[in-house]
Amino acid sequence: MEQANAHFLEKEWLDADYFYSVLRAEYPDSEFLMPAHLFALQAKLRAYQGPAYEGGMLDEAEILADQILVQFPNQLGSDEEERVVRTRAEIAAQQALRHWKRAEFYAKGKHYTSARIYYALIAEDYPKTMLAQRARKQLEGIAGLDDINDNPFPTLTAFLNPDSLKEAELDAMAEADAVIASQDSTGESQPLR
Repeated sequence: MEQANAHFLEKEWLDADYFYSVLRAEYPDSEFLMPAHLFALQAKLRAYQGPAYEGGMLDEAEILADQILVQFPNQLGSDEEERVVRTRAEIAAQQALRHWKRAEFYAKGKHYTSARIYYALIAEDYPKTMLAQRARKQLEGIAGLDDINDNPFPTLTAFLNPDSLKEAELDAMAEADAVIASQDSTGESQPLR
């Protein structure tokens, strides 16, 4: 615990999280178990670098916050419980923001199908966040819009590479023939050899 706390005080969040995780995993009967959970939650949140970066720490923090509320319901003081619940709401807001940034990226590029997926994720998974209402409005705004075609010259592409579609069709037919050939007359698949 001392080593984890030393890293925490030095703002070395990943190292602190690692040592808190070791304590939580290998010493489940420790008197420091609950503080290790609480400090690990803070270390994970502080290690998260924002919506433009990888969100694994945010996902881990969400799981840890839920685990704290379930594992220590009688040991958490009212202030600590309130802090964990508030942290859980902050995590949800950060996850919604991650989806929002992705949705905006796709909408800006006129890839509306992908944008709709992320807006819908916000509206469904994080309905209590402030972005949920904005996501619903954006969904209404891009409803029915078609994606931009990534092939700006389809005629030229078909002329210069006429076999690309034929090759894809042939590959699909070959796979289908292999599946059909592997079935006996009853329609059941034969064991692979």
